[in-house]
Amino acid sequence: MAILLLLTLSWVLPQSSFDQDLLGMAGKGQTAIVKVLIGAGADLNARDEQSRTALMLAAAKGHRETVLALIDAGAEVGATDSKGKTAKALAEEAGHTVIAELLAAEGGGDNPWNEAKEESLVRATSLFDLAEIQREQRNYAEAEPLYQRALAIYERVLGPEHPDVAASLNNLALIYRAQGDYSKAEGLYTRALAIVEKALGPEHPDVATSLNNLAFLHRHLHRYSRAEALYTRAIAIYRKALGEENRQVAAGLENLADLHRIQGNPDRAEPFYRQALGIYEKILGPEHLQTAPSLFSLAELHRVQGKFVQAEPLYRRAIGIYEKVLGPEHPDVARSLGGLAELYRAQGKLAEAEPLFKQSLEISRKALAPGHPQVAWSLGNLGFLYRDQQRFAEAEPLLREALEIGKQSLGPGHALVTAIQKAHSELLLRRRN
Repeated sequence: MAILLLLTLSWVLPQSSFDQDLLGMAGKGQTAIVKVLIGAGADLNARDEQSRTALMLAAAKGHRETVLALIDAGAEVGATDSKGKTAKALAEEAGHTVIAELLAAEGGGDNPWNEAKEESLVRATSLFDLAEIQREQRNYAEAEPLYQRALAIYERVLGPEHPDVAASLNNLALIYRAQGDYSKAEGLYTRALAIVEKALGPEHPDVATSLNNLAFLHRHLHRYSRAEALYTRAIAIYRKALGEENRQVAAGLENLADLHRIQGNPDRAEPFYRQALGIYEKILGPEHLQTAPSLFSLAELHRVQGKFVQAEPLYRRAIGIYEKVLGPEHPDVARSLGGLAELYRAQGKLAEAEPLFKQSLEISRKALAPGHPQVAWSLGNLGFLYRDQQRFAEAEPLLREALEIGKQSLGPGHALVTAIQKAHSELLLRRRN
């Protein structure tokens, strides 16, 4: 309604009214109206009584989308108010770090589309790097517009079919995937794959990376046959381009093994895990940090298969590597100790399992945030052990705490949360009876 009113009355309003409206709407974060006002001819760099522009007002209030719209329209990024403060400085003062970083990447010049190609690419790279930092910290809402802006610059400057555009699409897809928006992620992964195939050829390693990304998404969506075909093709590309004894080949084999494992086909998964482990041991050495996850995965598989004798030395090797390289109080040590304890519990060796479960929980509590899923997992494991030993009074508070953490960190429908909830409910029923 506000937009319609602006369009209807624009012919009777003086220019200064548009300028004041732009300042007011920018401060309120009304991006759609801001765009209409810009289109109607409002002065992007009009000032209020403190000599602040619309960009300064939006930045100070933390309205990221409005800031981006104003920058795209050509607002002066380096302008200062009556106190000599820029939009970036005002954003920093208000604690809007991402907006401040965005404005720093934009610099104080004109709209990036009017800059030299090299300067625009430097700008895009800065935005991309900022987005990577935010993504690694799981600040997805902050990372998304940074990736989008970097992508827009790459598309404008390099063209829509450049490999750097594909890289941006892949990373933006990671954001959507992490937030559960799989349809958006799939579209971006598919487009990225098409770009690298056309630009680099169908047998380039970057094509294999895009295939892996798309396969992971299909696996998550239970499209197992499609995922297997993509993983298999990726492995073939890596082997041809990089040779048999390569980390990328090993990682691809592990992906394929994981796919078979989650489908309940451990015997099909085993040879792929073994091949991957063999490559890591040969090219990196038996004590390398990257060898440890492969050892742990094969140990976990053997435990599920009931191959307890084969599993135990693999667990112990993984624990030894993690302790030596990462230190005895690292979360990976806790996870591996928990796996070994699970092996003992599966064999009925409850007395041997208990100290390992306790150690795993102690490390997890110390190394991770209280609400971390691994803490829930460690609590649940020890609670299950006490339940098996009929130590119900000790099991109940552990399962209750694990359930509370699991619901918050994993969601009520997660398999681990469901298992803990069932065990806790059964325990409460037993205690009442």
